[in-house]
Amino acid sequence: MMTSRSIASRNSGALRRWVASAVAVLALLVAASSAHAGKKRVVVLDFDGPKGDQFQEQVEAVLKKAATLVAADKWSDAADELGVKKMTAKGVAKVAAKLRIDGVVVGSVDRRGSRYFVHVRLREGKSGEFVSEVELVVRSGKLSSSDQAEVKDQIAGGIAKLSAPGSADDDDEDADDDRPARGKDKDKGKHRDDDEDAEAADDRGKDKGKHRDDDEDDDRDKGKDRDDEDRVASRDDDKDRDDREDDGDLHGSASLASDPRHRPLEALAGLSFTARRLSFRTEPTLTNKPQGYKGAPVAGAYVDATLYPLAFNRKNKSILRDVGVQLMLDRVIKIESKLAYKDGAGANQTATLGTTEQHLAVGLAFRYALGKGETGPVLIGSVRYNRLKFVIDKGAVPAGAPTPDIPNTDYTYVDPGVAIQYPASPKLRVGGGARVLVITDTGEMQNVDQYGAATVIGFDVDLGADYTLTRNWFVHAGLALHTIGFTFKGNGALTNNRDGDATTVDVHNARDNYFGGAITAGYAY
Repeated sequence: MMTSRSIASRNSGALRRWVASAVAVLALLVAASSAHAGKKRVVVLDFDGPKGDQFQEQVEAVLKKAATLVAADKWSDAADELGVKKMTAKGVAKVAAKLRIDGVVVGSVDRRGSRYFVHVRLREGKSGEFVSEVELVVRSGKLSSSDQAEVKDQIAGGIAKLSAPGSADDDDEDADDDRPARGKDKDKGKHRDDDEDAEAADDRGKDKGKHRDDDEDDDRDKGKDRDDEDRVASRDDDKDRDDREDDGDLHGSASLASDPRHRPLEALAGLSFTARRLSFRTEPTLTNKPQGYKGAPVAGAYVDATLYPLAFNRKNKSILRDVGVQLMLDRVIKIESKLAYKDGAGANQTATLGTTEQHLAVGLAFRYALGKGETGPVLIGSVRYNRLKFVIDKGAVPAGAPTPDIPNTDYTYVDPGVAIQYPASPKLRVGGGARVLVITDTGEMQNVDQYGAATVIGFDVDLGADYTLTRNWFVHAGLALHTIGFTFKGNGALTNNRDGDATTVDVHNARDNYFGGAITAGYAY
């Protein structure tokens, strides 16, 4: 065999002091609660684009002083429960009403050279309409004090003027609403004087950030905040982005790329480990049994990537966006095989033989998202071309030592299979899959001077989990089993002549197993 390696006080004065203290604490709690309740409830959905998570955190830090921030996960759950998928005004208003959300903040980031164009927009929860926005040009990944002031002015300022979902403002004829009247008030207020009309028009101008002097308004209308050329170039992009937000996924950013189930790229790199076991089933009376192989787990370098080229186009919602290409390489860093034998003097000896173990796969994949939103499972079908080889350097066998009768294997096969990924929590995704190995070549195993012709079939199964660290980075851990079975037909030298009698079959079957796994870092775009 080859191997690798509680006390109540009775004093009334003390009791009075205790009661007074409790009343004071209670009053403070009530005051704090009232102050908290007075804040608007706002949800900030995931920002789309490069460094979107960083800019989102900075915007949230500014808004925390002006509003109570509701977790985005609650928004997603409510949207799923209501069956709302799209970022339309009606859809936003429906979810906001359920959660008593006053405002919804969305954002996107575009990068041109060293500049980041951060576009932040505020939607009123009651109507779902956009009511305020700000666009910042940032030359690094951090908002400046002036950028934060703009967010505070336009977005936090807009939040303070929002009406709560289901409020009676629109039904009160005497209500002094800063915005243009809607519903019943709209019909009753059509003949207001010119000053009221001008005031309403000014408030509607909040959508474009009009609280500056006339020169700044002119620049904003033309898309110019800082760099005229960059603004002009970005106007078409802004329109496209608006379209995406109006028709986007209600669970977060409108970009398909931000949805974990439609990412254009997922790549893994890290360490693997593999242990090989090769065994044979022979005639019970056979003494000259095949050596077989029992390997200890060995470390390898592991890379795995899946690219969905058409998913980079955020507007593409066709089925083709989920057709991808896969590449996987797993190569053992160092492995040596040990050959035990007796020398000419009958002493036990061990020879160390260099060994190569590598698995390469390339192919096509198709994913199909089930359920609603980002919380549903994903099915993935794939078919790959594979080369899996295990080669022992038999030329390094010392003189006088027997040549191992373990054939070097170089499997060639295709592996149609299916896998499923399931989001167990917002940060944890688990999954597993299975493949059939349709083997077209085995290397030396089926040579006539080895074990000859055989019926060969293989399977592999895997289980894994991804844990999200940031918007783009995650860690992955997985286990896998590859197993290949041989049923020999009895026409090879090592199957029917191990006992010197070529008329009987000595070796009937073989099983080649590879147990392994990987621990890697992952990047998703």
